[in-house]
Amino acid sequence: MDHQTLFRYSGIAAVLSVLLYIASMIAWMGADPQGVPPALASLLYQVSSVLFLVPLYALYIVLRRNATALVVSALVILVVATIASLFIDATDMTNPLVIALTVAWGAGALLLGLAGLRNAWVPRASNYLLFVMAALAVFAAPFMAMGATNLAGIANLVLGLVYVVWLLWMAFRFFSVQSTGRITA
Repeated sequence: MDHQTLFRYSGIAAVLSVLLYIASMIAWMGADPQGVPPALASLLYQVSSVLFLVPLYALYIVLRRNATALVVSALVILVVATIASLFIDATDMTNPLVIALTVAWGAGALLLGLAGLRNAWVPRASNYLLFVMAALAVFAAPFMAMGATNLAGIANLVLGLVYVVWLLWMAFRFFSVQSTGRITA
């Protein structure tokens, strides 16, 4: 598969991932707060998570020349955290695995942001969004562990909004590569 096709698919997957992520959050917000998450919300979140792996691979293709160790580390952490999150209830903030996956996701975002700083194709501000996501993930973890789910929920909501902005920005970049045929800045 050539890079233009990969980036077109990555842009489409990123937009679909964002739409499904937002739909899953809406479905979760409409559910009983004390009950089990609705099946539709879980399904939408899982499909969104799987689609997120496509733009991650495309970012690996872009970043691998400048920061191989950073991008491989980030990719491994984010892929493992994303796949692991498919098998747990991500809304159960008292689950130690959710806390660990939140911190892992933050570490992966931090490493991906550092890798992106070494590449002119990735806009600097998008790397800063990754740093904000990493900080929010680390900020939310202690509140999750203490059972302060309101504060952790607010941090996760802001993290989700920053994630949506970042992923849409990456989709725009992928579509711009597809239209110009160039990976360089």
